[in-house]
Amino acid sequence: MAQLGFRKFEDMVGRATGFVPKKRSTIIKAQGLDFSKILYAPEIKDPKAIHLSRTQPNRLEDHLDWQIIEKCKPAIEKGQKVQFEMKIRNVNRTVGTILSHD
Repeated sequence: MAQLGFRKFEDMVGRATGFVPKKRSTIIKAQGLDFSKILYAPEIKDPKAIHLSRTQPNRLEDHLDWQIIEKCKPAIEKGQKVQFEMKIRNVNRTVGTILSHD
C-alpha cells in the first residue's frame, strides 16, 4: 500500500489508478482480455462519493425465509415433519438460504 502512496486502506477504496494490466501476458487465455471497463475511473467531483454515501435497504427484513422458518419451527426444534405450500416468484432468488443456516 505504501509503495502505491496510500496510508490507509480506506484511501484505496474506489481507486483503480494503481492497477495497470500487463500489455503482453504470457498466459494465452489472458492475451485477449480487455480490462478497460473494469479499471475505468470516472471523474468524481465529490471525493466522499466513492465511500458509503447512503445506506442500503435491509433486504433481509421481509425475506421469505423468515416465514418459512416460522412454519418449519417444529422440524427445526423437534425434528417433526412439516409440509406447507407458498408462492415463490422470480424475485425471490435466494429462498432457503437463511433456512439452511438453521
